[in-house]
Amino acid sequence: MPPDARILLVDDEPLALRRLEIICRQISACEVVGTADNGQSAISLIAELKPDIVLLDVHMPVLDGFGLLRKLPENSPPQIIFVTAYDHYGPRAFEESAVDYLLKPVEISRLELAIGRARARKEAASAADRLEEMELLVAKLRRAAARSHSAPRWEREIWIKDRTRAYRVNADTVEWVEAARDYVVLHTGERNHIMRETMTGMEERLGRGPFIRTHRSAIVNMDHVREVVRKPSGAMMLRMMSGAKVPVGRRQATEIYEKLTDFHIGGAEDSES
Repeated sequence: MPPDARILLVDDEPLALRRLEIICRQISACEVVGTADNGQSAISLIAELKPDIVLLDVHMPVLDGFGLLRKLPENSPPQIIFVTAYDHYGPRAFEESAVDYLLKPVEISRLELAIGRARARKEAASAADRLEEMELLVAKLRRAAARSHSAPRWEREIWIKDRTRAYRVNADTVEWVEAARDYVVLHTGERNHIMRETMTGMEERLGRGPFIRTHRSAIVNMDHVREVVRKPSGAMMLRMMSGAKVPVGRRQATEIYEKLTDFHIGGAEDSES
């Protein structure tokens, strides 16, 4: 079930404000997080409370409804629904990207419909923001992968020993490295190779190439990343060219993003929602 819509009420008439609050509390999945009697106070509350939706009058002292719109934050602004006694501001409200324009006295069914529209627009905007973030991350990953080939030298060949022989694996073919107790598993497109080594040791050997530590149990080759997946919970995962899914630690997601951005270790990028 989606979280309740957080709503801020803004009206300079106490009775109108109280009536709006009573109506909102009768609508499911809505939470009134605050009230304000003028636009200037509302701006402060928007910054503090970060509501999803603002129910807003037009004529108010200090700062009117349209003045408030001009001061909304650029990043993730709340959705605006005008609730007013003046019918001639409707066209201007929609030009200013208001979700809806309701006339007092507002009916609960009409307000419920407007809030539903506002929630849908908010969710669409959030999805668009996540997609843009993923696209930026993908671009950084690709730039980092391109730059990695001119970085200081790293081990391009890894020698694997078994009981009867030793053979080499080209590091370029390794999609990702997985921890396995006292061993590591090198995953390639054709087969897996097991060798006795620590993840720290592998990170030191591969850290100057297109490899990045994404989790305590995983190192990935950025050249083989197909998609960066961000789940609704905020958790991140990498999908490799082979289809393998590689975890990104929750504690490390932000650090990895910063490393990709600053190219401390390098990065490769892709996206999925």
